[in-house]
Amino acid sequence: MFKLSKKKVIIGLILLLLITGAYFLIRFLKSREERPEPEEGPPSVAERLVNKPELSAAGARLKQELVEPLGGAGTVYETDNFRIDWIPSPVDTFEAEIKTTDIVSAESQVVAWFKSKGFSETDICALPVVFYPSWEVKQELEGSGAVFNTSVPEFCQY
Repeated sequence: MFKLSKKKVIIGLILLLLITGAYFLIRFLKSREERPEPEEGPPSVAERLVNKPELSAAGARLKQELVEPLGGAGTVYETDNFRIDWIPSPVDTFEAEIKTTDIVSAESQVVAWFKSKGFSETDICALPVVFYPSWEVKQELEGSGAVFNTSVPEFCQY
């Protein structure tokens, strides 16, 4: 029979490992080339929050008037269609829970409420105001195939 020395067996194993490694490296590099570049779309909520504008002096005063009575996190305003909560640092946002499937109308009502308090659109973006669906609305929308993710007002395109 064949008599192989230890040296030849080790060299054979090393060659086998090198060939296998080269094969997987080539497959990995080809898979990276085949991936399409992500399409440019609207910025995510996280990107928008990072790039939000500065709150004006008037907006800061109005915000203080809204949150000071709370003494911490809490509900600022609530209707049948939405609830606005203030979440202090480190998040420091106004979160509007949408409690109806008429999302467009509820978001408009939230924006109108902030404007009625004296906030400009820029200040609403700077606070920021973030919309999200209630658990019930999310369940109802999932059943219908519609999707509503966390968002910011449409005019907050920064």
